[in-house]
Amino acid sequence: MKLFKVGLTFIILGFALAFVAVLLPIALGTASSSQGINFSGGGCVVIMFIPICFGVGEYPLVPIIVSAVLALLLMVFGLMILRWMRNLSTAGAPA
Repeated sequence: MKLFKVGLTFIILGFALAFVAVLLPIALGTASSSQGINFSGGGCVVIMFIPICFGVGEYPLVPIIVSAVLALLLMVFGLMILRWMRNLSTAGAPA
């Protein structure tokens, strides 16, 4: 039960962090546009195994490339964990 509460807390904190990450550039963009400060950002949304990448700002290509590379690394890492888990399940099975 304690592990469930920890997991649920991490999920709620993740959603809160994503919400703040979306609102922060908007708030900073309106406040800093009069001071001449520009920002660029990008991200990737992975649906099944297809990454959809986007970017905004003066130099959107750099954040798009970084987020695409991170998305690909995350997919490779997930496949490595999946293979490892399959090997564990077949290794423990009686012959």
